[in-house]
Amino acid sequence: MSGSTEVWGYAATEFTDPLAVVNLVANPSAFTSLDGWIGSGLTYGIFPKFTSTTDITTYSAKSYLYLPVTTVYNSAISAN
Repeated sequence: MSGSTEVWGYAATEFTDPLAVVNLVANPSAFTSLDGWIGSGLTYGIFPKFTSTTDITTYSAKSYLYLPVTTVYNSAISAN
């Protein structure tokens, strides 16, 4: 990723009043697929990227969903 790339994380929110909000988000973290996400240009991957010069003794990465600058939906349907 270039130095000008922004990487955003996902923060889960739990609502205790089911009558006020139905919080249904499928596949919100640890992305290994695009299940539940609808939109064009969606991809997922790890950051920081693993390359042939990466020191595996200190390497630690997280998976992220990369969202294009467009409207993206979550269907709230999980394949689990």
